Amino acid sequence: MCECDQDTHNLYLVGHQDCVTLACYDNPLFHEEDSRYPQDDLVRHGMGSTGGNGTPGEKGSRAKDYHVTTELPPSDVHFKKSYPFRQRSVVKVVTIVVIVILVALLIGLLVHFLGSRSGTKEEVPYQPTNVLFLSSTFRGSMRVIEGPFSIYKPDYSNTDSEAYVLFSDAFLYKMKLVFQSSIYRLDYNRTEIESITSGSVIVSFTLHFIPPITVTSNTESYMSSLLKRSLDGDLFTTDFNSVSIHAQAIIPTTTPAPPSGQCSAITLPVCENATTYHNTMYPNALGHMSDHQAMTALSTYGELFTFPCYDYSNDFWCSAWAPECSGGRIIPPCRDYCQDVQRHCDGHYPSNFSWPIHCNSLPDSNDPSVCRPNPYTPGKCMQVTNPMLATCVHLGFTETAFPNYAGNIGQTSAADMLMLLSNIESATMCNRHASYFACAAFVPKCSGSDVVGQHTIPPCRSLCEGVKSRCSIFMEIFHAPWPSSLNCSAFPDVNDTSVCIGYAQANEPPLIEDCKKGELRCDNNTCIPPSWICDGFIDCADKADEMHCASCSGNQYQCRPVSALCIDNAAVCDGITDCFEDVDEAGCVKLGEGTSSGVVKIHNVASGTWEEVCADDWNITFSQLVCQQLGYEYAVSYINNAPKPGGTKAILHNSPHNSSDLNVLQSFLTKGVACPSNQVVNVRCGPPVCGTRPANYKSASRIVAGKEVDPGTWPFMVSLHGGPAERFFCGGTLLSETWVLTAGHCLGGTTSPGGITLKIGATRRDTYSEFRQVRKPKSLHVHEGYNPQTVDNDIALIELATPVFFNDYVRPICLPHWEHRTPVGTRCFATGWGKANETALEYQRAIQEVNLDVVNWESCRKAIATSDISTPYKLTPNMMCAGGGVGHDACSGDSGGPLLCPADQRRTTWYVAGVVSWGVGCAVPNIPGVYTDVPLYLEWIRNVTHNHLRI
Repeated sequence: MCECDQDTHNLYLVGHQDCVTLACYDNPLFHEEDSRYPQDDLVRHGMGSTGGNGTPGEKGSRAKDYHVTTELPPSDVHFKKSYPFRQRSVVKVVTIVVIVILVALLIGLLVHFLGSRSGTKEEVPYQPTNVLFLSSTFRGSMRVIEGPFSIYKPDYSNTDSEAYVLFSDAFLYKMKLVFQSSIYRLDYNRTEIESITSGSVIVSFTLHFIPPITVTSNTESYMSSLLKRSLDGDLFTTDFNSVSIHAQAIIPTTTPAPPSGQCSAITLPVCENATTYHNTMYPNALGHMSDHQAMTALSTYGELFTFPCYDYSNDFWCSAWAPECSGGRIIPPCRDYCQDVQRHCDGHYPSNFSWPIHCNSLPDSNDPSVCRPNPYTPGKCMQVTNPMLATCVHLGFTETAFPNYAGNIGQTSAADMLMLLSNIESATMCNRHASYFACAAFVPKCSGSDVVGQHTIPPCRSLCEGVKSRCSIFMEIFHAPWPSSLNCSAFPDVNDTSVCIGYAQANEPPLIEDCKKGELRCDNNTCIPPSWICDGFIDCADKADEMHCASCSGNQYQCRPVSALCIDNAAVCDGITDCFEDVDEAGCVKLGEGTSSGVVKIHNVASGTWEEVCADDWNITFSQLVCQQLGYEYAVSYINNAPKPGGTKAILHNSPHNSSDLNVLQSFLTKGVACPSNQVVNVRCGPPVCGTRPANYKSASRIVAGKEVDPGTWPFMVSLHGGPAERFFCGGTLLSETWVLTAGHCLGGTTSPGGITLKIGATRRDTYSEFRQVRKPKSLHVHEGYNPQTVDNDIALIELATPVFFNDYVRPICLPHWEHRTPVGTRCFATGWGKANETALEYQRAIQEVNLDVVNWESCRKAIATSDISTPYKLTPNMMCAGGGVGHDACSGDSGGPLLCPADQRRTTWYVAGVVSWGVGCAVPNIPGVYTDVPLYLEWIRNVTHNHLRI
């Protein structure tokens, strides 16, 4: 349509390109003497199909404006003037339009009247040619993502609260409008809210219809689309993908005896050879009236047979879908059989799955001619046949009975628990007998007794307690906490396999493996590889690895790991680099015993002591130098008397040593001299400088089959350990004195911080380190949107119970700036202790690093989607990708660690761009690794840390 502004007489092109030449013709400004201007001339003068700039042919743009002026158009510009002809044309057009409108109204009223009288519905989305069953209730759920009700409130769990009343009133009102204006308006009765949960806000509800409506193969999808189309508005905006509707079939409570001859052979493929009977009849327990309806319903519920969650679940579903026909009657499953299957299968199917049968509608009888009983018999000994339990069969667990000691019924659930503990044992080595215990607890050996409660042999108490103490923290992480019914204290503990199993395994002496050829054993059970011996870094608490490096004399220091040069002890920590990679000038200064404040001390290698620095001639410039050297921003210093008079100290001299580094304090000190004033310097530093390293290190090429880094290379790294044995399982990144960043799946379902230990400052994770700082968590914070099924929002924070202190080996990483997305092509580092490849049995002993380029998100998505290697995960907008080159990737065990990117061109400052999340294998060519995109979570980090971090 066109629009003519009557005030300004400006003409706007609104809908159609030709309407400009016809509209506003009654405006007195538009008049002409003759008809010299045909349509193409009108276009040239801005009256035809033009855009906002007068260009012909640009549709949908604003037409050229004409304004009232004191001047008339030029004499050669004429507008068509033919009032009588135009008036006659207008009268004809108006008359036709009026007649058409009246006819349309009459037809509409007639259709509406007839439709109302006949009870037909005005909208027919489908033809019910494939009727499945009748239903009066539909279970549904949806996620509200925008609007005043999109933020979850705890009061939503209280039906008496004002918040709940407001939500329910608005929601039920909207639902009523939707269905009363749909084809279901005559059948719709009411909507009932079942629950309101978080994330953003998820509302579960039940739709009630009276009388029941016919359910076809597309009824549920049509109702879902109806809600998607009609519910959105100012009050509720839903996530379309979250809307789900599932019909609840009406189940006959009694089954009348059918006429003779209605029994027929089972034809459902999933049940043809899966039952002890061969004949069936309809209606079945789900309300299907024919074999065709039952077959059609399998397209929706086929997973019930494909993924059995209970040893007898297929038997149950066949007895419901194709019930036995005996004596002219249907024999449906018994009520307690249905309840037993539902109890054991809850949680095994997708969250939007709706149980298709009402157990309470089934017969409750002990007579097998009335209903099919549960074939499970407590204490009945049976062969272990599930292929997933082959490990247990190999260990001698060939026959078992249920329930087991976790309360499971059936080999399927037992196999799940076995696989869980076996995977945890393999990944963390939390207890080398975890799989054996799993067999004893979940697939227990038959005892030969028929007395219920004594039908199997339990695991021994000591084995149970040992596995629980070392492995339960990892079970929590995998969202499968230690079963509440598995009570270790209730088990006997004797060295008799007829009473309990596992005593010998639990009480065997610690396993001390032989060191590999060339390795050094120290600290009783630590093997040091040859490359770590005499390398200048102490890896043994007894210093055995650095004690007998005899190539240098007693008053010399040996440079390692490359040059093996011998220098005088006095040349160490003098500000002059004598060794390759500055090992002689690293870790030379500290405050107190290694904190952020205390007496300034310098390392004297010649005397083997840390000497206090004399306060004579000290000034604030030197205090600033100390803090800068340790990685802090500023300093506050003061003078006090030394605890004990006399003794040697380090004093200042007037000028630095020749060729010394002016950025380190040791260049200005002379060690081992007297301090006349007997006063020392106290310095307090803070806050830390993020993202800096004490020295520059050469880049490596890969983690998978990659290069080990030297201590101090990445002082931001944190290793996570679980259980009393402190078994390594994930990496992390230090953000501040009290906060560590890691992956959501590294903490998973655990809520108690007690089972986790963090180690900071040690590049080599399983040996002694004088630079290591060990901390326990104060609190764990997994992102509330983390989804273990999709690994979306895979990020978490750990608050430390006590702060760490910064030095050359412990420093915080920088967070990216607000809204800073790491550009494609940026060359970054992934670092961690992950496995060298997919087949490796153990994690790397020292940090490995790999240089990776950030890659395009869409190309990464396509590479993963088209890979020959299947993965349960998909790339989401909250993830980023890096790598993809041959042999370059992170791997298992690197999870939670950082993707470190340079913050400047000189690569002197670093920030954490991503968190190692998941990947398709390890170093698969052309498939990048996947990382949580940290810049997207800065607001969440700020909220969790209460703005403690500077972002």
